[in-house]
Amino acid sequence: MWSTNYYQLSYFDGFAKRAFIGTVLYPLGCLRFNYYFIEAIQFFVLFADIALLAYFCIRYKLEPIAIIFFASAAGWFLVNTIGYVEQILWLITFLALLANEKNRQHIYTKQHKK
Repeated sequence: MWSTNYYQLSYFDGFAKRAFIGTVLYPLGCLRFNYYFIEAIQFFVLFADIALLAYFCIRYKLEPIAIIFFASAAGWFLVNTIGYVEQILWLITFLALLANEKNRQHIYTKQHKK
């Protein structure tokens, strides 16, 4: 519950530390202060992280690592850190890896068409 303030404070409010997400949500006005709206965004980020982690583990045949990760304390730590800004960074990292994968596939098919 206390992590919702990471998504509310913005640079326009005079905060610099961990204000990026609040600044992105700033155009939403008072909606960014609605607890349930912020929680929905935080859960979306968590589920997107888990889904992309599972995708990469399945894609690169790393299922045993995923099973060990989620069965260990690390998996539970991931779930217990909902709302932390670091999960946004993980999401951005996964999306960058996904974009890189798509780009490599595009370049590969383009080279083989010649």
